[in-house]
Amino acid sequence: MAMDPQQRAAFVDAYTRLLITTWSSEEFASRVDTDLRGALAQVGIEVPAGATLERVRDIPEVQREGGLDVQVEEWERGMETNHFSVHIRQAALNAIVIVCQSLVI
Repeated sequence: MAMDPQQRAAFVDAYTRLLITTWSSEEFASRVDTDLRGALAQVGIEVPAGATLERVRDIPEVQREGGLDVQVEEWERGMETNHFSVHIRQAALNAIVIVCQSLVI
């Protein structure tokens, strides 16, 4: 089930908030690991009751090339199957920490 342009824009905005908040807040990152449904709701992404959620940390190179479009397609597939995969790379968090540490030094 494809999202219309407004739904897609709202999803992209919320997903972007999810990534930024996960990568910038250890507390929120912990919540993503322990309560993914609640973390998604906090940034404005509602998940249907009874749906299953999966956090994908290791994203194959082929999927990384598609970037955001891959996540949108995964979410649309989830609307059909009631299984949602959420791509949140741990590596990005590590890269941000390294950059921040280098700015402090």
